[in-house]
Amino acid sequence: MISIGVIPSRLNATRFPSKPLAMIAGKPMIQRVWEQAKKSKKLNEVIVATDSEAIAEVIEKVGGKVVLTDPNLPSGTDRVAAVMKNVNADVFINIQGDEPAIDPDTIDSVVQCLADHPNVSIATPAVPFYSKEYLEKSTAVKVVTNNEGNALYFSRAPIPYPRNQPENNLPWGLLHIGLYGYRRHALEWFCKQSLSTLELREGLEQLRFLEYGWIIKVVLTNTISIGVDTPGDVETVVELLKSRNWI
Repeated sequence: MISIGVIPSRLNATRFPSKPLAMIAGKPMIQRVWEQAKKSKKLNEVIVATDSEAIAEVIEKVGGKVVLTDPNLPSGTDRVAAVMKNVNADVFINIQGDEPAIDPDTIDSVVQCLADHPNVSIATPAVPFYSKEYLEKSTAVKVVTNNEGNALYFSRAPIPYPRNQPENNLPWGLLHIGLYGYRRHALEWFCKQSLSTLELREGLEQLRFLEYGWIIKVVLTNTISIGVDTPGDVETVVELLKSRNWI
């Protein structure tokens, strides 16, 4: 099974302009993400998909591969699909360009899940969380699964609703990590569909798959990855990287 990691990276973001070029402990964030992805043992190649010459220059300077994509593409998933058109591979791993703390082992667990389950078309990781603060954070996406480990729903709202506090040191829920593994046919299907109702309501593109009846396998991990959404998140990520001795 040939697996390609693709890091979609758009230069302009509303809340954090030029976010991919923000410095994280002396290196541009997009470089940090690329370096983490390159540590994966199961990816055959890592490609950055971007609409920006500036981002491309950063990656090319460190010897990385870049594909320039149409700046009008509506999502990171569409950028991954644009790369897919010219790459011969079975599986494409969408690695978010604003997660410099992504664990290479998490990437590998998603690849392994797809290798172990040939009937699974989409896989994504999640981590149990024990801090109630994540329940109320809209930037912290939660996921609920069934007994087979398949996603029932993703939301920015508290799910499951905490009517009763968990007992016996159980987690409050599962925190979704924004990384996806797709087989080629799933990615092709996604890009042909219009935005779904739930996707528009929550601002979560993975809901398009669920709304149309696709199965998303959730891979459990123990390593939290913090995304950079605002300038204030930079220091939090730096401290996390230091705690793991990654910088």
